[in-house]
Amino acid sequence: GLGDPSGDKLTLGMNLGLLEPYSQKEMETLSHELGHLIHFQLAKNTIPEFIKDSGLELGVVTKEMAEVSKYMRPDLWDDKKYSTANLDPDTPAGESEIDRINELHAKTVSYRMKDVELLADLIKGYLTNPKLTKELAPESSKLLKNLVNKSWFSHILLLAKADILPPNNIDAGLLDTATI
Repeated sequence: GLGDPSGDKLTLGMNLGLLEPYSQKEMETLSHELGHLIHFQLAKNTIPEFIKDSGLELGVVTKEMAEVSKYMRPDLWDDKKYSTANLDPDTPAGESEIDRINELHAKTVSYRMKDVELLADLIKGYLTNPKLTKELAPESSKLLKNLVNKSWFSHILLLAKADILPPNNIDAGLLDTATI
């Protein structure tokens, strides 16, 4: 498996037994998991690590990443599905169901705000919809582009696009391509 210099290995959370034609959901999951792979290879697993020495503020970058995440995974940010308005808290069943829903909501909020999830969604956004991601997260996007272009794997990612790049753009770096 892929690993970092410390010898840690990355495990991606996706069933890789995909069959063609791939569903939209499978492709969205794959692009999110690719985001995890990239931030892991950059050794940036927290937002403070991501912004270190950049001069960017943690709150600004976290807010930008959350905005991208809301677009990339709207179902994860839909708090309406956790409504307890129609349940009767005065009955044991209603009280139990309210507690269950509130606990599930708290777990969802905690999950979606994890640094690694926000990083993966930012990278997914930049790879799948760079124009919108740059609008939603201008500072984070510039930093991501810079980090990837300086990384050891920028040429590997660039080669994956070599057949669609203009001949004079081959050495531009991953996220400097004409297509992004």
